[in-house]
Amino acid sequence: MKTLKALISILLLMIEATAIAAGAQPITIGERRSIESEVLGETREIHVWRPTSYSASEFRYPVLYVLDAESEFLHTVAAVDFLSSTDQIPETIVIGISNTIRSRDLTPPSDNKEETAFWPAVGGAENFRRFLRMELIPLVDNEFRTEPYRSLRGNSFGGLFAINDYMSGDPVFDAVIVASPAVGWNYRELIKRAPAFFEDGIPRPIFVGAAGRDFPGNLEGIEEYVQAMETVAPDSRLWKFAMYEDDSHYSLAFQCTYDGLRFVFAGWQVPDDIAVRAQFADFERHYAGLSARFGYTVKIPMLAIIRLGNQLLREKRWSEGITVMRRNLELYPSQPESYWHVGDAYLLSGDFEAARSWFVKAVDAAEALGSADLADYKHSLTELDSKLYDQ
Repeated sequence: MKTLKALISILLLMIEATAIAAGAQPITIGERRSIESEVLGETREIHVWRPTSYSASEFRYPVLYVLDAESEFLHTVAAVDFLSSTDQIPETIVIGISNTIRSRDLTPPSDNKEETAFWPAVGGAENFRRFLRMELIPLVDNEFRTEPYRSLRGNSFGGLFAINDYMSGDPVFDAVIVASPAVGWNYRELIKRAPAFFEDGIPRPIFVGAAGRDFPGNLEGIEEYVQAMETVAPDSRLWKFAMYEDDSHYSLAFQCTYDGLRFVFAGWQVPDDIAVRAQFADFERHYAGLSARFGYTVKIPMLAIIRLGNQLLREKRWSEGITVMRRNLELYPSQPESYWHVGDAYLLSGDFEAARSWFVKAVDAAEALGSADLADYKHSLTELDSKLYDQ
């Protein structure tokens, strides 16, 4: 009998486990795509991640390109998603580029016979830059809603490639984040060029991360490269060096990405003093400053407007709160949230009829956009109709 009970228990557990497995839903992070490159003469694979708001909006986004996507894509997406959700950086599209012959694509030419003997192929960095400029970036800009601000993130050889692009006469990227860059390549060519390159100052944002437990010689090379920036611009906000004492050549990657993104977009978040004053004109000046700095029109984010409006409504400043919420209609006229929050502001102020008219518009906008939240907008309208009926 005990054996039978045990078998029945095991069977029930197996059935339960099967049911759980059958109901499991995969968690998908991004997508893989292929691009036929005439420049490289091969098929290349890219990984693409779009912000959560992408599918339910018409927003445009800056782009972060990530080398070595096989190992660097997932943790980079995690950093971007977290930092953008906490307003530290803008929502950003992430494009990861997988390797075929890594040493070929990411290194400049070398006269060092030890380097050329050790690696299967080297010296193709310029051709790879041509691939990025002529094929991949145009494809991304055509396929996705992008803003004209591009950052590059690279580790080791990827860092070497990023700095080589940064120091070229025609850089592809507006900012670079590098971890353990192999700046000793080709008899320390980039290190030797650095003093003259930085003589007139720091041209664009660059974040350099180094590991305290890096390979022999690499850390010293990075520190010498950074010294060139320190000499000409010790107080510049366009460069930063971070030492990760307990990390090795590869283990600093995530923290370097996280810190580098915060550096490139430092000051993105609305300062506390502006948030406390709750004056819309201050918000406009803040984002106008970001627009001038990054070279494209940075709209006041919908969420920032909603937070400001809600702050005013909590203080029972009804007219001001409604006025602020209506600004979303000017900036984001296709978004159902714009209409819903105006309706909610009227609802809180006690004007149910006006609230209803805006809730109807939110439902219409959600239907037109194919919003996944359509049922929620309809539910708000139904609840309000119940209140009006009860009156």
